[in-house]
Amino acid sequence: MTDQSQPIGIDVKSAAEGNTAASSSIRTFTSYNFDRNMLTPASPFRFMAPGVTKSVRTGIRSSDLVTIWGIGPNGDKQQIGTGIIDETDTNVTSSSIEYNLTGRDTLGQMVDNSAIDANNKIINIENVSIIAILDALIANTRIPKGRKQQGVPNGKMLFQTNTSETKISALQRYLEFSNCLVWTTPQGQVVIGKPNFHQPAMGSLYNLQSDPSKNNVIECRVRRNTNTAIRQIVTQLQSLNQVDAGVYTVRNQDRDVKKVAKSLGGRSVYRLFNYGQGNDTINQITQVGNSSGSPSQIGQALSLREIARENMKVLEVEAVVRGHFNENGLVYNIDQIYNVQIEADDVSEDMYVHSCSYEMTMDHGMLTRLRLCRLGAICADAAAIARSNG
Repeated sequence: MTDQSQPIGIDVKSAAEGNTAASSSIRTFTSYNFDRNMLTPASPFRFMAPGVTKSVRTGIRSSDLVTIWGIGPNGDKQQIGTGIIDETDTNVTSSSIEYNLTGRDTLGQMVDNSAIDANNKIINIENVSIIAILDALIANTRIPKGRKQQGVPNGKMLFQTNTSETKISALQRYLEFSNCLVWTTPQGQVVIGKPNFHQPAMGSLYNLQSDPSKNNVIECRVRRNTNTAIRQIVTQLQSLNQVDAGVYTVRNQDRDVKKVAKSLGGRSVYRLFNYGQGNDTINQITQVGNSSGSPSQIGQALSLREIARENMKVLEVEAVVRGHFNENGLVYNIDQIYNVQIEADDVSEDMYVHSCSYEMTMDHGMLTRLRLCRLGAICADAAAIARSNG
């Protein structure tokens, strides 16, 4: 299958005070790379555009807002991401002018800025939800309003920050207990919550030896690892006395891990957790989801999160396709599901996209590199695991 879409385009809006000029646009590049990754805060981009005019170059500066578009064969646009330019790089030689733009998506604001409120004060809030924590952290950033939530638990916590941490590091302390991730929408808004494992498949990814005419995957890699995945785990509050681990043991329900469990394949783990100390403490958890925040229930929730994170390596697929649009005319992106068929390694199931890289070079043209894991990996989701196990 041949993708007939055009290269990515970008629109740039000036951040300079008083600059009311129309947005600059660039549609011609010699190469680019934009890596959307749900597991790495602040997705980076790099665009090389040596042929643009001086007026366009000088009209774009560091701190400007960038809108990144996928452009279909008929010129129709679908937004891929939103970011901020970190650096412009103009290299002038006797024969040419090279021009590069580098930056990150809007979540870079949480990586760069300290964990303070809109008035630049340390944050201390009691009995607060993870949503309220996020709102307090993004209040004095350039992240667009209208954050999204996706399966967020309603637990209450004590939220405290200190001057030594960034906004993202402060938030991640609480994401661990909430079994959640944070990423951005194509429009630059923050999404907090769990991957959407219950959406229908957006399309198919084929690499078939029996019928190559169906193939849209030009290169793929399949990694399987049950040996270092968690077979069983106990998570206990550090300050408690030792308990009967058997009562609180959580076992991995992935079908491939279960196949090797009787022969003791995989790891057996005993883990301790604590609420932190001083300004790092999380000592007033009253709920995890809809359950009480007792140490045993928090420990079980952390065990399930750890298993899900480890299950990303039980089966991971990297698939490279031509262009940036799937067979249904939609841009490939993170937080999507595809039916994956790779005959060379007997892969035949719906899988979840957690990383999506848009690339173009003069040698290879336009490519999209997708990394997928099983449903129910990354964050704990029993229903998704059941669906993945068939």
